[in-house]
Amino acid sequence: MPYLRIMTFAEVESEWDRLELPPLEELLSPPEQAELSILKAETRRSTWLAGRKLLRLMLLEERKIAPGELTIQTRNDQRQGIRPLIHYQNQLLPGCFSLTHSDSRVAVDWSEEPGISIGIDLITPASISPTQFDWALTDSEKTIIQGGGDSTQLTSAIWALKEATYKAANQQGEGFNPQQVTLNQNAAGEWYAHYRGEDLSRCGQWSVQSIQDDLLARVVLKLDS
Repeated sequence: MPYLRIMTFAEVESEWDRLELPPLEELLSPPEQAELSILKAETRRSTWLAGRKLLRLMLLEERKIAPGELTIQTRNDQRQGIRPLIHYQNQLLPGCFSLTHSDSRVAVDWSEEPGISIGIDLITPASISPTQFDWALTDSEKTIIQGGGDSTQLTSAIWALKEATYKAANQQGEGFNPQQVTLNQNAAGEWYAHYRGEDLSRCGQWSVQSIQDDLLARVVLKLDS
């Protein structure tokens, strides 16, 4: 079963305080402390902490796991990005999760279903300039944008879907290269993608929904297909 949570930063802090939980910095495991230490900019640190708070709040609600009893890991000992992992009582928690944030919101998606991989991405179209992502778009994606309605909305959707596809599809911890993700639409207007040359259309679902002034892209892949 998938679990999706979307909250503003203020709502996350309010819920954390309502439950009278201690400062997250006091609960972080050594691997998480190492990840946080890499982040020097206050904005990046605050968004990183908000994402881990929201994931912990979800696991507390759904699995009654206390926030200090788990480790959320997205980097290895060499500080290289890896597929996100959750350890609870020194055991890998089954399932897959994805974290994302925009300027005002944070979201977490988690699935316990075996063989399922999830990727989500939040974006605020109003903060996107018209040509900001031109370098990352393929000719076919530019054609979709030129033939659609609101170019800013379409560009934002494609970029967010690229991010979400990468999060769901990468298996070896390879870095994000948006030019290795190509978005397309079928005759019904449904999105699908190629990742590093592989057609994922038969094993995945792509969606974009509006969350007030944000767009949430969500990709679900069945990796054992």
